[in-house]
Amino acid sequence: MGYADDLSKLGGVNPNPPTPAAAGILDWLLGCASQPCTKSGYKFYISSPAGTPVANYTANAQPLLPGQSGVRGFCVDASGIIKADVTGGTTCTVTIQQPLSLSSDRRLPS
Repeated sequence: MGYADDLSKLGGVNPNPPTPAAAGILDWLLGCASQPCTKSGYKFYISSPAGTPVANYTANAQPLLPGQSGVRGFCVDASGIIKADVTGGTTCTVTIQQPLSLSSDRRLPS
């Protein structure tokens, strides 16, 4: 088991049953067919998936119009620590949320 390497794999409209290609966890905007996916003035995407299965990744959210649709960029990796880039980019150095405590068996199939 591993992580998804693309947001489309976390989307899908009511997949029954969920599959590695369409888990149905994200709505159709965030689980769009082609990254980056846009929602609420931000673009979302998974970058740097590493390994087979994917053992590490970085998920990013950046304002579509920095300073207008949003100010900060956000990043999270497999550690679960959410960080921000105060300029709206992907150089996330400011920790804003420590990871939730999830067991490794909650990973999605890849």
